[in-house]
Order: sequence, then structure tokens, then C-alpha cells
Amino acid sequence: MTSYVFDSSSIYTSLKRGVPKMVGGNYTVTLAKFELGNVVWKEAFLLHSTYYIA
Repeated sequence: MTSYVFDSSSIYTSLKRGVPKMVGGNYTVTLAKFELGNVVWKEAFLLHSTYYIA
């Protein structure tokens, strides 16, 4: 089975598009969780986005 490595921007994009299964079962770097936290913080506090990921 083919596996892929996803960075934080591709993970966030898949979550925002509503297709999180695309990244499930694959790999990422340890730093991605911190980068994803920064993206969520930036959208919530700097851009005042009301988008919610369930």
C-alpha cells in the first residue's frame, strides 16, 4: 500500500475542505502539530474567522 507524507498546509486544507480521511493513515512531521496550532490561532484571532472545524 502506498503511503504519503503530509505537511501542515495540506492537512489544514483537507480539514477545511471536509475530507480529513485523505490524510488518515499516512505520515507527517512532528512539527506539523505546532504549525497547525499557529494556523488555527491566526485564523481565529488575527483574521477573526468564524470558521469552525468539527
